[in-house]
Amino acid sequence: MKLADRTIQNLTIPCMRKVRIGEIEQPFVLLTANRTRRSDYQRNILRENYPFFTFEFMEEGRGVVEIDNHAYEVKSGDVYILPALRTHHLYTFPDNPWIKSYFVTYGKLVEHLLAAYGLAGNFHFPNCDPEVCRTIFSGIREHFQSAPPDINEKCALLTHRLISYLAGQCLSGTRLSIPVLEIKYYIDRNLYQRLRLKDISKTLGFSVRHIIHLFKTETGQTPYDYLLEKRIRLAENLLKNSDMTVSEIAALLHFTDQYHFSRIFKTRTGTAPSVYRKHFSG
Repeated sequence: MKLADRTIQNLTIPCMRKVRIGEIEQPFVLLTANRTRRSDYQRNILRENYPFFTFEFMEEGRGVVEIDNHAYEVKSGDVYILPALRTHHLYTFPDNPWIKSYFVTYGKLVEHLLAAYGLAGNFHFPNCDPEVCRTIFSGIREHFQSAPPDINEKCALLTHRLISYLAGQCLSGTRLSIPVLEIKYYIDRNLYQRLRLKDISKTLGFSVRHIIHLFKTETGQTPYDYLLEKRIRLAENLLKNSDMTVSEIAALLHFTDQYHFSRIFKTRTGTAPSVYRKHFSG
């Protein structure tokens, strides 16, 4: 179904709590937490460059989550993360509408935790333990409703627990061979170098064709896609935390020029580098 064929509502998060002066500077701020009703299935939600991180746990039903140009079919037992500053489109199936728990956060802690646990770029986590997820999501929802003075600290710990659990889920479902781990390690330690597949081939002793086939079979992406993903994450960090110009970042990460870098960055993140930096500069 094409986007133009859908009934779209641009919705803001309901029941968002009022944030105290100075609180927005904290690394983690809980903005809302709730549980949907079955009648919500009629909603199609589209958010462009949404500034917050959203975590959702599917308790019942089925639906589709689109993040930029990637679509994920979600079902009961799945958890998914809607990353900040991306385009999100969510809709469920009328014959099996979803019921889900969710919470919305602001601040740098979530992004840092996802990077630390190796989950940057991972958005869909199928077949999670329902008891673990219900405990965490209901705990955050209860804190939101009671609004204790240390609400952000309590919910940050629960969010950390959730991210740690999701990372464990990824590890338990992933079995990478030694050659693929070697390829990833080679790329990771040469992100600031001009990389070519034949360099990896020469270093590791595999043909270029074998490297591409093996890496894509086990990870679902080509070595080049993996390299771009890593460099875009580096670029995001440099845009937020350095005074380097877009042109300097493009040169540092070995893009052809700043226009090539800007095009790739917007394709991967849904926003231009200058817009991304402006958001974080306040």
